[in-house]
Amino acid sequence: MSSLHQNEIETQRQRCEVGRMVARQNGNVTFGRPNGSNESDATFINKPKNKKALEYLKKGRTLREIGKLLEMSTKTVMKVKKVAIKLELI
Repeated sequence: MSSLHQNEIETQRQRCEVGRMVARQNGNVTFGRPNGSNESDATFINKPKNKKALEYLKKGRTLREIGKLLEMSTKTVMKVKKVAIKLELI
């Protein structure tokens, strides 16, 4: 059963790749994210909740504490910390 599954996955990948090649040859298709859809680090760090998270980080609070206080995920708090270090705010 697993070999049939692997074979089907490979066949699907090949079909997708052929479809992409045909679309590229026709020239009317772009792949990936649209330009301008990603926000800059400065825009991210200037959001109100993220500014508050940055204040708590500077005070030495833990990621989980900040997440609970601001009702945001710890991953977002980690991203705030990473961006703040990158922008030399911490």
